[in-house]
Amino acid sequence: MPQLNLAPWFMMFLSTWLIYTFIFQPKIMTHRSMNNPVLVTETYSYWYRFTYPMIWKWT
Repeated sequence: MPQLNLAPWFMMFLSTWLIYTFIFQPKIMTHRSMNNPVLVTETYSYWYRFTYPMIWKWT
């Protein structure tokens, strides 16, 4: 079985993590009602944006 080179996979993961962390910076929304949205990005900690590309959950 040939050995798998992990360097390109790690670079793909690192580049997408950097893009989502510093460029996109996704806004997390909770909806109390349809016309009264609440932006809860400020209530989340600073480190949540770093781990956001690895966490697949919208609250």
